Amino acid sequence: MLTRSRRSSPSRVPSTGATMADLPAIRFSNPAGATMRVGFIGGGQRGRLFAGLMSRHSDVEVVGVYDPSEASAKAFADATSSASFGTAESLMTEGLEAVVVATPDHLHLDAALAAVQACSAVLVEKPLATSASDARQIRDAAVANGCSVSLAYLNRWHPAFARVLQDANTGAFGRVLFQNARLSNSVRVPTKMLGWAAASSPGWFLMPHSLDLVTAIAPRGRTTVRAVGHRGLLASRGVDTWDGLQAVIGFMDGSSALVESLWVLPENLPSAVRFGLEVIGESGMAVVDDSVQGIEEYGDSTEFPRVLVGDVAGVPSGPNVLMLDAFVQSLRDGVARLPDADDGLWVTQIIEAIHTSADERVDIGVEPDDARVACY
Repeated sequence: MLTRSRRSSPSRVPSTGATMADLPAIRFSNPAGATMRVGFIGGGQRGRLFAGLMSRHSDVEVVGVYDPSEASAKAFADATSSASFGTAESLMTEGLEAVVVATPDHLHLDAALAAVQACSAVLVEKPLATSASDARQIRDAAVANGCSVSLAYLNRWHPAFARVLQDANTGAFGRVLFQNARLSNSVRVPTKMLGWAAASSPGWFLMPHSLDLVTAIAPRGRTTVRAVGHRGLLASRGVDTWDGLQAVIGFMDGSSALVESLWVLPENLPSAVRFGLEVIGESGMAVVDDSVQGIEEYGDSTEFPRVLVGDVAGVPSGPNVLMLDAFVQSLRDGVARLPDADDGLWVTQIIEAIHTSADERVDIGVEPDDARVACY
């Protein structure tokens, strides 16, 4: 829920939405030891990656994919030796235990709604949706259907970020006062790597990663967002979206976070990703610089390889592997291990407020739909 203000803090708006906490228990339909049938909506790069990692488990069967792009559907089916389906609805009739939604950012709503009505567990690639209204619909439908929705926030399984979350939430830095999270891409990402970048933004594509970390530390409650942004450079190159967004977020305990995501860094950067997090408390701090993942290569060109998301001697490794392994284990035992739909909705609410604040040049108050305090 959004409130607009030039300076003042937001007033409390009562919540009437259901939450994931309303589920009496996480309901999975998989009997112990049985094969778990998993379907995919979205057969692009992330969908194929997730399917490959899940199929490493002998009790997981990748049934197939629905993707409106015939080329993507065929590439997925060929890579996974599975079927392609002409509609999401036809895929949903296959007796699935779980569905993975890995469509472009702006297409999550219909895919997720189809999934939560057909099976007992859904994994959604970040963000949950590109509007709070869509995210709320997904969360409410999940509650109504007794379906567990998990979010693919892979940095929960990044060793450095996981350590920071652990230390921050066990008091290693004292009371956290400030957070700074910057995650940006080379301009080649929106102009050459994402065919649907104009339907997204650096906010929707990148900030779910950084804000998931920030909100896992900051308390969930009345929050104020003040943001600015710039448009024009990408539009001049045929991608009509925000060049970048910067926001200051004030949390209910008096702490704050500076969050920045840009899509216009130089094309010749050694890595397409620049990512950093600082957490400053009363008695200590942590700094993570993930822009260089331990290796710099120099020759005819300079490259900082993203080695934490690759293979080692042909064996998949890194945060994606750990995240998908955790999801598969949740399918086995019914214990939730990933951020849920309430977490995804809260991040979506804040990102929507950032876009609105930058567009209207006003402060935006955000009130969560659930009363939980983040405690990961």
